Amino acid sequence: MSARSSRRELALVLLALGCGCGSAAPQGDPAAFAALASTMINNVPTPGATECTGEQVLGGATMTMRTVLQIAKRPFEDRPERREFVNPPQLDVPAARVLLDDKASEGDRRRAAAELAAAPFYLVYQVDHIDVPMALGVKELKRGFVGARALKYDRQGTLQCVRVFQWENDKQVSDRAIARSNKALIDPAIAQLLRDDLTAQMLKRVAALGAPPPRGSEMAQKPAD
Repeated sequence: MSARSSRRELALVLLALGCGCGSAAPQGDPAAFAALASTMINNVPTPGATECTGEQVLGGATMTMRTVLQIAKRPFEDRPERREFVNPPQLDVPAARVLLDDKASEGDRRRAAAELAAAPFYLVYQVDHIDVPMALGVKELKRGFVGARALKYDRQGTLQCVRVFQWENDKQVSDRAIARSNKALIDPAIAQLLRDDLTAQMLKRVAALGAPPPRGSEMAQKPAD
């Protein structure tokens, strides 16, 4: 085999492998996205904003409001609406979690910022109303209920529309917890079980957010504040 032929074959192999030359991942500015997160927080609407259709909330970068507050380095009260069990990390796009990771490298953070900047829009889950006394350790024997909105923002942090949604504890889980709560205080294990169930029910509801809201159910009759 000639030297020229060998060089040609090597070039073809490198081309097939992509070589990696000049293909560095896009770099973004984490501080710029933190500023955008702050803008979105400032633009949280009052009730009555334009309602999104199911199709309008599909395909964006998703985050809980708790995560947006943390990215923006905004302090927030430890109140039920901000607790992790109704702001589960599973609802955050991976890039948002990278920005919250103190152990992430600067390169990873810049790549995450670039990925977020390239998103077509942002969908932020804002919990507005929470009525879950047993999950919070309060002996008020009732089924837990939560009301929230998915807030759609454009790349500049301007609100586009909102999608109202609600969920509640699974009835069987709630009924069993009520039947077992025959002491003066709520068992911490029961409270945790109800919190875990509320997280699971939220994830199910969000997964169906592009579909029409449930009608004719007990949950649909409860207004979200």
